[in-house]
Amino acid sequence: MSDALALQVGGTHYKTMAIQPVEFALVNELNTAQANIIKYVCRHLAKDGARDLKKAIHYCDLWLDVFVANDMPWGRVGIEWRPAAGIEYGISVAEFVAANGLPTAVAQVVTLICEGPTRARVKTARAVLVGLLMKHYGEAA
Repeated sequence: MSDALALQVGGTHYKTMAIQPVEFALVNELNTAQANIIKYVCRHLAKDGARDLKKAIHYCDLWLDVFVANDMPWGRVGIEWRPAAGIEYGISVAEFVAANGLPTAVAQVVTLICEGPTRARVKTARAVLVGLLMKHYGEAA
């Protein structure tokens, strides 16, 4: 682990992860929305609970709104296009999920937003987040 990844300012919620969300996001060139959704869903049980899930939901909404408003293509979003284009990435979704022992619903969100995300898949990820919010905290989005 690098010195930067070993250092955490405020708390220990990432230091317990074998592969930190920021490392996964940077290695795979994820966009800001993807990186933040992963960060918040992965840490919700260890840090800010319902607030983290609401932030992840908000990033789904932002991502959907910006892509729709700007008529942006979904084809080069996510990590599955890189191998087909001859671009290798260093950490697969399966490796990230397994290394961190992520719960099924959290793994589902990560998979939906990283492997071939489309409007429908981001909406499904949002629905899973809303379900987690209700299940763990009894709150609606």
